[in-house]
Amino acid sequence: MTQLQLIVRNCRMYFRDRAAVLFSLLTMAIVIALMVIFLGDMNVNSVTNILTEFGTEPLGTNYEEQASRLMLMWTIAGIMAVNAVNVSLAVTGISVSDNAQHKTASFLTSPVSRTTLSLGYIGAAFICSVLMCLVTLAAAECFAVFAWGVPALSLSAHLKIIGITAVNAFCYSSILYLISIFIRSNSAWSGFGTVIGTLVGFLGAIYVPMGGLPQYVQSGLKFTPVIYSSSLYRQVFTEELISNTFKAVPDAVIEEYMEQMGITLSAGGDTISAFLQIAILIFCGIIALSAAALIMKHRSVKDR
Repeated sequence: MTQLQLIVRNCRMYFRDRAAVLFSLLTMAIVIALMVIFLGDMNVNSVTNILTEFGTEPLGTNYEEQASRLMLMWTIAGIMAVNAVNVSLAVTGISVSDNAQHKTASFLTSPVSRTTLSLGYIGAAFICSVLMCLVTLAAAECFAVFAWGVPALSLSAHLKIIGITAVNAFCYSSILYLISIFIRSNSAWSGFGTVIGTLVGFLGAIYVPMGGLPQYVQSGLKFTPVIYSSSLYRQVFTEELISNTFKAVPDAVIEEYMEQMGITLSAGGDTISAFLQIAILIFCGIIALSAAALIMKHRSVKDR
């Protein structure tokens, strides 16, 4: 069995599990509902207050509409980051299931190395994560454009999103596969998935904006890759809306708002550039992939 065949087999197993695919799509609706019910008014009011103080148009539904559209795109950006983790988590679980059902041992009796087997799982997680994130993008953008009147994203914005999605898929596929090596049972992986599914929204400052968290929590989040994923997506999804919505607002106020909402991140008083954020995600993925390769190589020698 070749590496390509392993990737195709793992992708098919994921898409055959309708519950896993449905959960990936439901994440979008759940996060939007949470934002609307619990945090929507607060976030919209914060934007409206800024526009009231510095705007040039009279206060009314126009301000509220502008603020609501901005918060919708901010939320969709967070959903993209959540899906990148959840889909990779679901697909990587196939490796745990194969190991629990002793299918891994069967694969290794054929001329398949542990490296090929590992890359088969990581490759499938990468492909499925990218595909599901793009489906989420299409569905969310159609909802935003036709239901909320949000301007469609530009071609360059779409290209940036695809690139960010690929980086995220690589990062989380590698990290989650590394973790899966140490988990032996489906029940343990299910429990781990529940914890991650709960935490990822907080790690990405999605449920509670960055400015609403204590300073020590904000500092701690910057040691996790999820916050960089959310920030990168938010920069692209909200760029045009922020430019149009805050056109009469001083730059200092805009910069403070963007940092409070986790659109931009800073360290030591300096803004962390998008390039550096991407580099951090790639670095995390490479470290996880290298560690997984070393562990699997050790196991291969041990089994001889």
